[in-house]
Amino acid sequence: MAVTAVMNATELSFDPETSRFILIGTSRCIQDEQNLQPLPAVHNNLDALERILTNRDIVGVPPSSVTVIRDPNDKAALSVRLLPAIRQARDLLFIYYVGHGLIGRQTKRLFLGTAQTTEQDADFDGYDFDELRLAMDASPAIKRILILDCCFSGNALEGTMGGTDGVIDASIAIRSTYAIASAPPNRLSIAEPGEKYTAFTGELVDLLENGTRGPEQFLSIDAIYEALRRRIALKPHLPEPRRAIKFDGSKLIIARNIAVTAVLEVELGSFYRLMDKATGEELRPMMKQWLEANLPEIVERLVRMEIERIVRRAVP
Repeated sequence: MAVTAVMNATELSFDPETSRFILIGTSRCIQDEQNLQPLPAVHNNLDALERILTNRDIVGVPPSSVTVIRDPNDKAALSVRLLPAIRQARDLLFIYYVGHGLIGRQTKRLFLGTAQTTEQDADFDGYDFDELRLAMDASPAIKRILILDCCFSGNALEGTMGGTDGVIDASIAIRSTYAIASAPPNRLSIAEPGEKYTAFTGELVDLLENGTRGPEQFLSIDAIYEALRRRIALKPHLPEPRRAIKFDGSKLIIARNIAVTAVLEVELGSFYRLMDKATGEELRPMMKQWLEANLPEIVERLVRMEIERIVRRAVP
């Protein structure tokens, strides 16, 4: 209990009240399901990320700071929900999209799928990523994180936009920004039939809900990306994710490492239970024995984590 309180009291790199987290998902493009297959895992993705964001042990933002946009009917319907939420962000603006991503046949630009999007006419019925970029540019938020878990139309990206890193890097000319794409330009993102989540988001959800090994008490967006990249590298059938960073975007601390929290709670919990059971003269020798056996290691771990946190903040 004490450890959880300390963890929750520690500030992340954003103010939960003045930040906005926007989760967008399109599970069906009903006008073209022959070419754009349904993605039933999309809803599980959105549910899991909303749960993680509002979990005080992991991120801990109020539900009012989270906007979930499910299966927007068309680009106008998406804009109606998206733009007000973007304008509300003052500190961190976090946008996640899962669904189909397409390259317009006419413009060669990236479009995000909605219910009415078709492969042939994505230029006209898809949501133009450039509009999202402009909206992010206009937001008063001083920090931005963008995560795209979507299929790109195969080799349509190659030779036209310089690869996934190039698409994101060229499209987001804003400060303190970190962007992640789930796949390079020459491969599609994976949504395996029967799986609860899409492949990339499934790895992200597992990482955030279970934490990662190491002394880090908190996870920056860059640490999350690196952990994801290592995990995905062990699964050759999955595409390698890409990232783009603007200014100090990589330093944004957005989550608590639940694995470290759990270890500390177990260790200190043992001590608290021991104190509760002990009374009077029995307390002193029992406490002394437990402290001699366990306290040095706990203190060393906490001190090391605090030093690493201070160093990370100090290094430009």
